[in-house]
Amino acid sequence: MKSASPELRADGRAGCALAGIDPGARGLAEALKALSLYPSPAHPGWPLRLPALRLGYTHRAGDGAKFDRATAGLRR
Repeated sequence: MKSASPELRADGRAGCALAGIDPGARGLAEALKALSLYPSPAHPGWPLRLPALRLGYTHRAGDGAKFDRATAGLRR
């Protein structure tokens, strides 16, 4: 992800942080929903942000299936 924009690298680090704190299924879904609904003006669209968040999350040994379930209802 080194070639990614600073915003997408930040999303990757956010995904890593979410895996580190392990907020549970509901907390993860709520955190990701907030990220999808209230992006900063500098961030790219959700379809670009979601893979960066997932990559960071799974890089820190977060369960990819849990992440996918948490994002299932979010707008793409």
